[in-house]
Amino acid sequence: GNGIPDILDEASWGCEVWRQAQLANDPSDGRVATWIEATSHPHVRDPAKDHQPYYLGLATRQSSLHYAASAALLARGYFRHAQLTDDEAAANASLSHGDTFVASAREAFAFGMRTDIRVGFDLFSEDFTPLDAGADESLANVSWVEPAVPGGRYVLYAAAQLWLATGDVQFFNALNTSAINLAFRQDLANA
Repeated sequence: GNGIPDILDEASWGCEVWRQAQLANDPSDGRVATWIEATSHPHVRDPAKDHQPYYLGLATRQSSLHYAASAALLARGYFRHAQLTDDEAAANASLSHGDTFVASAREAFAFGMRTDIRVGFDLFSEDFTPLDAGADESLANVSWVEPAVPGGRYVLYAAAQLWLATGDVQFFNALNTSAINLAFRQDLANA
């Protein structure tokens, strides 16, 4: 009924939850968490009746780059629809949606490329009980810190989608740099 193809509306619905998660943080920060967790499996089979709390996962540079690629791809779909439709209102709506997701993707990409931030966490469980007698009890203590340099393939995917969506040379340059670095690492691994 809105003149926009259902596939774009559905993809937008799926991507919008992550855009809202980005906005729940400081929107100028750009970071996006791309998973939602609960403290247990659903208590009731019907999700509308299961009222346990859900939590937004930790926003990392990798998750932000993953979101940036998806949001930019969605924006490309909106821009393409705007080019192809004869319905002026639908074209304007598609352009507006596309602009919204590109702006959000740009912010997520900028956060994902930062090297001055490394997200990490430490988990410790006193109640850890191995499922089998041979399990490693060190699993009760977990630490993780993001790598110093943003992940190659995530930079590649996000830069490619943003470059195709915007034509902005900064994304082309990031695309070339990450593609060359990724290819070089793969060549070294095969040497």
